[in-house]
Amino acid sequence: LMDTPGAMAHIDDKAFDRAMMDQAIKKRSKPEHLAALIAFLASDDAELITGQFILADGGVCLH
Repeated sequence: LMDTPGAMAHIDDKAFDRAMMDQAIKKRSKPEHLAALIAFLASDDAELITGQFILADGGVCLH
C-alpha cells in the first residue's frame, strides 16, 4: 500500500498502520521511494533489463 492522497482517502491511519505491520521494513511507502528505481529503469544503464518483475513492497512478500 502506497501512502498517497488517493490511497489514504480509502483507508484510515490506524488501518494503514495495521497493514504495514505485515511489511519487513516498517516504513510507509511513498512515491519518492520509487523515484530512483524508476529513473534507473528509464535510463540507458538499464538497457539490458527486459521483462522483469521488480517488487518494491517493503518486504510484504517475505511473509
